[in-house]
Amino acid sequence: MEPLIKPHKPAKYVDPEAPELPAFHILTREEIDAIPDLEPLIKGVIDQGTVAMLAAQPAAGKTFLALDWACCYATGKRWQGHDTEATGNVLYIAAEGARGIKQRLNAWEQAWKTTVPAAAFHLIDKPVNLGSILQVERLIGQIEAGEYGLVVVDTVARCSLGLEENSATDMGKVVDSLYRIREAMGDHGTVLAVHHTGKSGEVRGSSALLGGVDQLMKLERSGGGLILQDEKRKDGRGLAPIGLRLSESHGSMIIESDAPEFREADHTLLIEMAAIRNALPLTLPQLKAAVDMHDRDVYRQLSYWIDQGRVTSTNEKNPRYNLVEEQGFI
Repeated sequence: MEPLIKPHKPAKYVDPEAPELPAFHILTREEIDAIPDLEPLIKGVIDQGTVAMLAAQPAAGKTFLALDWACCYATGKRWQGHDTEATGNVLYIAAEGARGIKQRLNAWEQAWKTTVPAAAFHLIDKPVNLGSILQVERLIGQIEAGEYGLVVVDTVARCSLGLEENSATDMGKVVDSLYRIREAMGDHGTVLAVHHTGKSGEVRGSSALLGGVDQLMKLERSGGGLILQDEKRKDGRGLAPIGLRLSESHGSMIIESDAPEFREADHTLLIEMAAIRNALPLTLPQLKAAVDMHDRDVYRQLSYWIDQGRVTSTNEKNPRYNLVEEQGFI
């Protein structure tokens, strides 16, 4: 027996006033294979074509580090032993004011005896509200006109005034704006967002920030120095921990390597790894627990010996480290 009332399928509503949306482009396998690999901006540290975040506690040196990278990109200078493999124009959004940037920029030039070309480094000395479509569109127009290859947002907090830091919705808007800025810069454009960590050392705000960016680096105090390491990297090999320090220079501060000049006799980490070779490869936490060395010395020597080709790291989110066997290395 048929039902008295037949189910009715509602008609699809079409708004005659709405613009027609373009169809999504579906990539073939050939197109997927043709997607270019990431290219480094500073080798082993940060890649082109990404949205990266540098996070640290207040007064830990994150602006000095961001400015250091920006100046290396503008000049082609090597960064702490790492090749700068791309150069171009920098737009630095100094949302906390330009006066401090002026002193730090002059100190950087004098310390490294390298002049940053006037045409390659430009500054916005006010916050850009990343939650405002109008302000972001205006910024994108200026970025396209200036042909900038690196945009630094310093800081995320100052450029998201009026937004709730712990709201996934609001921080999702910030992440979306960062990616829209990057996309406007072309395939090799890079956005570096500078952000705060809390007292616990965790990145402040919603997990939408951490989940949204391509790379998250944390700068942390360690003893009398600093350690830079990856918290997250979406693609490619994780950043080996790098020891750094803030040094006084020409009325301001600069970032310098905290790794000593190694001599042939300085094989402490290699000796320690050789003693536990049957347990290798190990992640960084496992390696620190297994060797009889201060954590800070592990960071210093690990970065050095990777550069020297004596230690390898796997190409994964949490790299594992292994010893390259060589005759007579001790």
